[in-house]
Amino acid sequence: MRNHDDVAFLAEHLLSCICSYLDQVADQIEHYPGCPSSTCVVAGTPVDDDCCKDGGQLRVWVDSLYPSDTFPTPSNTVRQPAGCDPAKSTAVVYGYRLTRCAPTVSRQGVAPTCEQLSQHALTMHTDAQVLYEAVQCCLAQPALGRKRVFPHLIGRVQVAPPNGGCSAVFGTVTVDLGRPCGCPSDSPES
Repeated sequence: MRNHDDVAFLAEHLLSCICSYLDQVADQIEHYPGCPSSTCVVAGTPVDDDCCKDGGQLRVWVDSLYPSDTFPTPSNTVRQPAGCDPAKSTAVVYGYRLTRCAPTVSRQGVAPTCEQLSQHALTMHTDAQVLYEAVQCCLAQPALGRKRVFPHLIGRVQVAPPNGGCSAVFGTVTVDLGRPCGCPSDSPES
């Protein structure tokens, strides 16, 4: 039987690992903000409350769980109540989003300069690359004492245009947790 905290564990692991990657890049690139002070795992899609404070916000959440007989495809198999007939795996879709302060029109009605817009674009494009690489590398090896590496599928990482003074880079990753429950002949997973 699997660890019942795998879903929560992986969310925390992703958050910690992404933040670490962001800070590593900040050590290499001048003026890159790194990991924001506001980082957390949230229940459901996050609401951005103050992206202009302390480098922005980093959020990780569980988007959905579903049965899969051929990961990552959702199963459409009707399970029979008699006997042992679980799906071959449980898939978990994690969302992650990094929100940063975007240049906006000033109170005096002055638009951001091209230099400000270019610097912001550079930061957001770097964020997109770092998020993609972080998720890929974080899930490619066992984490925090766990023995297994979880198969996974990384979705697209996207850059959202400014909205209300915030810009975001966001994406998803689908993780295969393995068989949801054991049959008498199954060996335990660690």
